[in-house]
Amino acid sequence: VAFQAATSQTAEGADWAAQRGAQSSSLGAVRILRVMRLLRIVRVVRVLRLVRELRTMVRSIANTVVSLLWTLLLLLLLIYVVGICFTQMVADSAQDGSDSLTAGTKVHEFYGSLDRTLLALYQTITGGINWKEVLDPLVERTSPGMALPFVMYIAFAMFAMLNVITGVFVESAMANAREENNEDLVARLREAVEGMKVSGSGHLTWENFERKLYSK
Repeated sequence: VAFQAATSQTAEGADWAAQRGAQSSSLGAVRILRVMRLLRIVRVVRVLRLVRELRTMVRSIANTVVSLLWTLLLLLLLIYVVGICFTQMVADSAQDGSDSLTAGTKVHEFYGSLDRTLLALYQTITGGINWKEVLDPLVERTSPGMALPFVMYIAFAMFAMLNVITGVFVESAMANAREENNEDLVARLREAVEGMKVSGSGHLTWENFERKLYSK
């Protein structure tokens, strides 16, 4: 009996070791795949260094991150203030006991709570939903005069704030392009000067400079 118990325990230990070995081998394979993916990322970074236009775009995006965050914060603040006003107006108009804020209605879908209103206002300026679909329930529930502040919100967000974000990116791209051109110009001038020097001495003579200057 003792021998059978020892044999059973030994077999169970062997099975456990085999399972652990299989798991270790699978984990090793997964780690190798992850390392290979990291190597691919490194190769992509090297490609970015070779392609000038792509490098300029990446540098432009990286340089505008701070300005973009502040602009998005201002945009979120605008949406939050307008959302509070619209949600409060709809909530005040629902105090008469009507069932307009029941689930399934357009008013409840867009203005049933503050988070719903913020999401609807964000979608109206980013193309997620037609802003007229959000405006109609607001006007029907409150008053036709609410169309004016809603349209002013759309106009300010679309024509002012989003254009500011676009302008920030354009200005950053132009600045980075000028910087890239200056760096290329300096590199070419340095290469030209190095080619004008007398071989072996490292000195630049007027004859070599004049010869390189008028050579094609």
